[in-house]
Amino acid sequence: MMLIMRVDVTSAGLMDQLTSLEFVATTQLIDTALIAIMIRVFLEISGEDSRTVFLGRLPLFKETLRGLALVPVIFIGVASLVALIRYALPWLHTVKESPIQAYMQNPFDASIFLVVVVLGGGIKEELIRAFVLHRFDQGLGGIRLGLALFSIMFGLLHFDQGWDVALAIGMLGLFWGVIYMKRRSAWMNMVSHAGFNAANVAQVMIARALGA
Repeated sequence: MMLIMRVDVTSAGLMDQLTSLEFVATTQLIDTALIAIMIRVFLEISGEDSRTVFLGRLPLFKETLRGLALVPVIFIGVASLVALIRYALPWLHTVKESPIQAYMQNPFDASIFLVVVVLGGGIKEELIRAFVLHRFDQGLGGIRLGLALFSIMFGLLHFDQGWDVALAIGMLGLFWGVIYMKRRSAWMNMVSHAGFNAANVAQVMIARALGA
């Protein structure tokens, strides 16, 4: 099982060169940088401090430890949830093997992809989540509405890994959103999200090394 960040170019029918690891890595890293800059600009225009929005007043060292401690909990929890969904709703298991695995054919490729999923998933997606929830809380219908809509979208964007995975990832996004609501800091989410993605990369490589 492979549960990881969404990669925008994994749809069937695209040309092979558009789905190469080099193309994916380059576009994802550029996308991450541009989104981070845009969010910073939007906050500056509205007279807000990005550190306050994303990091709050909580000590980063303790938030880092909490985020790391969450990684095995999330990994086991999501794997168990997917297994439960496949048992109760087997028709949602629409993808036998995640297309993401195609980007990890050897340890070198996996190391490159690891950087991509840590930055593009752990950092970019949590910046977006925090920014969206912050904006909804300011006057777009409330933070709970933002949480519900963004969690649904977060799950749907993983449909290419199967609807069972999409449902589980949507629930995971809801969990991360609740953490941000409670703590008003995205740092613990960034750490746990990056760690979760890294754990999935490690899972694939270990399974291949063992011939699974």
